[in-house]
Amino acid sequence: MKKKTGRPYIRRELISNPSVQYRIIFLFGFLALLYAALNYYISTYAVTAFGRDVLDLSLTHAERADVNILLDQRLRTLDAQLAVFTFLSVSMLLLGGVYLSHRIGGPLHQLDRYLEDVTEGRVPPRRIRFRKPDYFHEVARRFNAFQVKYGILKEEAAADGDPAE
Repeated sequence: MKKKTGRPYIRRELISNPSVQYRIIFLFGFLALLYAALNYYISTYAVTAFGRDVLDLSLTHAERADVNILLDQRLRTLDAQLAVFTFLSVSMLLLGGVYLSHRIGGPLHQLDRYLEDVTEGRVPPRRIRFRKPDYFHEVARRFNAFQVKYGILKEEAAADGDPAE
């Protein structure tokens, strides 16, 4: 989008295309939780398996009690570390999901809105342009070529400012 003033463009909607964006965000969230659960299980299993191996050695009763205390402390520390790690990884994956969903859902929403506006007669036909980081630039280029081929747009209108913004 072009800047109308000296201020940078600010996104007005967090979710512009819910049908696409919620699916992507849900998938990223599900994968993040699955990853966190698997990481927790493997880490906890490793610590308890190590503890069982140590306790199987010929230790005195006092040494076994010391090992149990150390293992309990290690499991509590591991739980705290994994909680922080899980929170950070789930947060980063969800933010990545939102970012990716904007790159996919935004162009689809813009194309859908354009087609609806032209169909309803609210705006005249114009060239479709997506932001540089968005996906589907090839779709926009082909759609603009379609409009030129069928006389909806003039050749110069379709070629005006060809690089995506």
